[in-house]
Amino acid sequence: MRTSGVLLGLLAAASGCAPSPKAPIAVYVLALDATRNYVPTRTQLYTLGDAVALTGTAGEVLGGASIVIDPSDPLLQDSTGSGLSDSQVAAALTKNPGSSPHADYFTKSGALYPADYWSWAAVSHYANLEAAFHYWQNEIGVPSSELGQTTSYLAPSFVNKTASTLPLTDDSFYVAALRATVFLPAVEYSNTPTYLNLGNVAHEYSHKVFSHFVYADSLSPPPTTLWSSTTGLWVMLALDEGLADYHGYGATCSTAYGCDPRYLSLTFPSTVIGVRDFTTTTYGCLSRANISLLNSPATISTNGFQYVVGTAIASALYFTGLESVDTGPSQRQDVERAVFQAYNDDLEQSPGFAQLVVQNGNQGQNVTLGTMLNAIATHLGSGTPLQTRLCNQLKDRLGLLDANLPACPTFDIHDASCPDRTAP
Repeated sequence: MRTSGVLLGLLAAASGCAPSPKAPIAVYVLALDATRNYVPTRTQLYTLGDAVALTGTAGEVLGGASIVIDPSDPLLQDSTGSGLSDSQVAAALTKNPGSSPHADYFTKSGALYPADYWSWAAVSHYANLEAAFHYWQNEIGVPSSELGQTTSYLAPSFVNKTASTLPLTDDSFYVAALRATVFLPAVEYSNTPTYLNLGNVAHEYSHKVFSHFVYADSLSPPPTTLWSSTTGLWVMLALDEGLADYHGYGATCSTAYGCDPRYLSLTFPSTVIGVRDFTTTTYGCLSRANISLLNSPATISTNGFQYVVGTAIASALYFTGLESVDTGPSQRQDVERAVFQAYNDDLEQSPGFAQLVVQNGNQGQNVTLGTMLNAIATHLGSGTPLQTRLCNQLKDRLGLLDANLPACPTFDIHDASCPDRTAP
């Protein structure tokens, strides 16, 4: 399956035009079919306000941008001592802010049909942004006013000078300083570019939601500024990644193919992304060695450690929500909502991540996996079968003890899928 090939095969079309009807807009996009292949699919976009500029309630797509991360950039130096505003930081990073893709279409069977590669890419990407928006709005219950409009940079030039002077490719990010998602050009992994992969788009979108509700959109939240080299820093990084993986999976359930926990494999080869497969026992369980490493954060030498721990978190949530003898039919949505409710809750008896971050001030060494994951368990309801199942999954897959999760009942069901847990 090569999405690029599919796109190129669609370009033998009549010359395009630039209509901009009112939402809902009938349009063809590239979407997964029931056989897990990308095909031109007629759909309706309910949030799209301008089909040419690709902007609407859910998001705005910008092409041709140039973004440079360079700590030595004169524009990032604070010459007044009063600190740079968020807008000043964003302006310093975006050397070229980009512009509307100006999508081109012709009409087919009463619907807009993209007339060139980037029109297909841009409108399909917007459809994915809308799907992520609707996942959080309808599946989770977050008001659209809280979600707001997401700026998404499509295939920009992105240079991180702390690592290289060359533009990065084949990746995607949520950049808090821009409050925007960034989807880089597909060069090496062109089967399905990140911007066409719904699960991947929803993953990055979920980082935005986490940043908003947990850190109030702060560019310098305590974990990154006060908790350096502490367990708390790695816990929060892992939590952010693991929950984004899980929500990315949840968003795929709206596709014709259905729920796809291995959505990252549509874009990345197993040699690159295999360690992120939270459906396997190999990567869905945190080994004793990694548990010890998390408890000795000064010895962590890899920037990828948050993905190792995050995969185990996503795995615990994934298996909790599946149909089981303990909980009956799939309760994925109940788990998804409990996770979100744990982001921010100012009730004294059930503080959320945001409140726990504030409570711990500059004491990141006091923040453990149990500290944060206990908040999710609390929001599943005391003594419910689903809470018990989650608690057992957390203890089994992440090596947590009863004392680490005070909201949980005593560990009574061993999953037996984490052999390293009982290894000598």
